[in-house]
Amino acid sequence: MNTEKTESAAGKAATSPRTLVIPDIHMRCAMVDEILSTLASRYDQIVLLGDYFDRPPTERGNPVSSGEAESVVTWLKDSLTRTNRVHLVGNHDLSYLAPRKETYCSGTTAETRRSIQDGLLPHLLREFRAATQVGPWLISHAGFQAALTAGRNAAALVATANADLELLLAGAAPFPELFGCGWARWGDFRYGGVTWCDWDEEFEPVRGLHQVMGHTYEQATVRGRYLRRRGRKVFKEAIEAEPSGTVIRTIGDNDSCNWCIDTGLEVVAILEGETIRFVRWRTA
Repeated sequence: MNTEKTESAAGKAATSPRTLVIPDIHMRCAMVDEILSTLASRYDQIVLLGDYFDRPPTERGNPVSSGEAESVVTWLKDSLTRTNRVHLVGNHDLSYLAPRKETYCSGTTAETRRSIQDGLLPHLLREFRAATQVGPWLISHAGFQAALTAGRNAAALVATANADLELLLAGAAPFPELFGCGWARWGDFRYGGVTWCDWDEEFEPVRGLHQVMGHTYEQATVRGRYLRRRGRKVFKEAIEAEPSGTVIRTIGDNDSCNWCIDTGLEVVAILEGETIRFVRWRTA
């Protein structure tokens, strides 16, 4: 892992920078550029939740050509050099970047894998991360569930996940359980890991952790789950993204505040201290 970049990102997290979080991309780099041109200048850093490759859930079944894959690689080559961006990995990325039985995703082909691996050389792979922390927020592609946290706090989970990712990208064995595909997604592991945890079927709040994730798609709807301080009861909330305006939520009187923001790039999240805002970016 790039130590200098990791330490820089950790230092920024400590001061809780104004952060723009962009959910699952799935080949739509031009749309991400439009989001960035609209919003990025207002924020200190950008966190991308991963799944750069393969088509979005609404377009599955049409294989990605090597030329399409190469266009995403070209975009990533530039984006990975931007010092104010944190690039998280998703399950659809690891299917190409760390190919093995445990990381395979449907839609992956040998042709597209070669195109991606030829373009993203080791010095670029070292820029990817599995998780990051911004102020009180723990951010990853699919979230950390209680069975895999072992009582660790956000900083410890970030360090463990990023160290495991480094080993995974290097082809080390054994396969880290933290990246396993769980039974809920028809995988071989009891619990879905940080790139696989299914929001609808698996995720529950973990006391002491406030998380932001993508991975489980719902058009135009961000979904929240809270663990209340009083009574420890889980509270679930869904917010339809309105054509205009901004929805604001705070951690408030909660032991755990969590949001899944995979909306097909219709909605982005903005983190400022304990506040999270959901913006329909085309009208921002």
